[in-house]
Amino acid sequence: MEKTKKALASLVIAGMALTMVPFNAFATGTIPTRLAGTTAAQTAVAIADQTGWTGTAILASSASYGMVDALTAGPLASYLKAPILLTGAGNVLDTDTKAELVKLAVTKVYVTSGTAVIGQGVLTELAGMNIEVVPLGGFDRAATSVNIASKMVGVTKIAVANGLQDALSIAAIASAANEPILLTDKDTLPASVKAYISANPAITSGDVIGGTGVISDNVKATVPSAIRHAGNTAYDTNNQVIQDFASSLDFGNVFVANGITAIDALAGAPLAAQTKSAIVLTDGTVPTAAAFVNSKLKLTSSITALGGAAVVPDGVRDGFINAVPAAKTYSAGMYKIGSDMPAGEYVLIASDQSYFEVDKDSTGQLDSILANDNFSNRTIISVSDGQYLKMTDCVAYAFQDAPKVQPVGGFLSDGMYKVGIDLPAGEYKVTPVGDAYVEVSSDSSHSLNSIITNDNFKEERYITVTNGQYLRLNSAKITLN
Repeated sequence: MEKTKKALASLVIAGMALTMVPFNAFATGTIPTRLAGTTAAQTAVAIADQTGWTGTAILASSASYGMVDALTAGPLASYLKAPILLTGAGNVLDTDTKAELVKLAVTKVYVTSGTAVIGQGVLTELAGMNIEVVPLGGFDRAATSVNIASKMVGVTKIAVANGLQDALSIAAIASAANEPILLTDKDTLPASVKAYISANPAITSGDVIGGTGVISDNVKATVPSAIRHAGNTAYDTNNQVIQDFASSLDFGNVFVANGITAIDALAGAPLAAQTKSAIVLTDGTVPTAAAFVNSKLKLTSSITALGGAAVVPDGVRDGFINAVPAAKTYSAGMYKIGSDMPAGEYVLIASDQSYFEVDKDSTGQLDSILANDNFSNRTIISVSDGQYLKMTDCVAYAFQDAPKVQPVGGFLSDGMYKVGIDLPAGEYKVTPVGDAYVEVSSDSSHSLNSIITNDNFKEERYITVTNGQYLRLNSAKITLN
């Protein structure tokens, strides 16, 4: 196969140290260990009560199709000292939210969506309560984010996001820094966002949240003095954001919210900003950020779940306190083996279409290359003292520390696997998914001499592998026995 080097943006994943602290050593603190109601609106009310803010509020839609309008509301909420409250679909104001507006003596409400999302009936109801309504909805989500940002003054820095979780990952940090969040498309910065940046020459720097899979380098180049914060997944990006801004965070309280439903994280951003706390996102399991957060906790720290146990189980919350050390990782870059990283066998986990290269020296000459490849999903390599390893858009684990192979639907697809560890020895049917390639090798050096058998094919075939061998699949899959 022809191997060509591709220049891809790198992602940074830092190694993490851990200090174990017993669960019973942590104090509850002034913020409860769970803020929740039976509905999203009730959870938002519970959060609002903790802020102590009165007089002004932000109203957002709790419907999934409307929540995108409110993704960037956290910094404005902090700027105005206004809690974020929620109402559902339809023309009637949520009863719990209405009661909270009365309780907080609210006289002005900023509404994050147009009447197609938060109905005219809701606006009429607010007016009937002698509440001034300030509409923020724009013709699309980017324009709405600009409308929200335009209500803030003294802005010198912006955050730019595309994905739902990425916007929420920076929400509390941006809120504490008077840093509006602006929404973009992957390959094009929307005209409304460009106009906002141009109209505000005081903006001299920015944070881009997410990898090149969600925000291209071309878009990043349009953001003043932009710094990218990214990981392989949205949850890895959340972890990276927390690490990158750790010096500005107070780990006396940490908030945990569900990154799939996401609405509780949105409502929680202003409260987290008040206490300079991180919001960690979970998919219902203990996230990768838990080990880093654990290393920053104090004896008096509290972990607060946003939402009920159905979205943030008690076991997830407890996992931050009982976290195990994260495996040492090596991010994209160039390493001298024996100096920067030990010799040995490594698993490389790809972000997208990734690249590695093993060189005998650092001259950069073609004849210095001992092995190289473009790959997706995962590959395995061996490196020796004195060699150099280049990695693009991937992360390396020592083989024994690498994430375990998880077959999907009983299949293993593209990647490189060690027989006897990642899959049992035996005979397998190999099914092509396009123009397929299969290779069996004796080691992970990626040298031509190590190849036992290989083939390009378009029809099903069988392959037999034994313990200690390596199986590589491109555009192909096998059914595990």
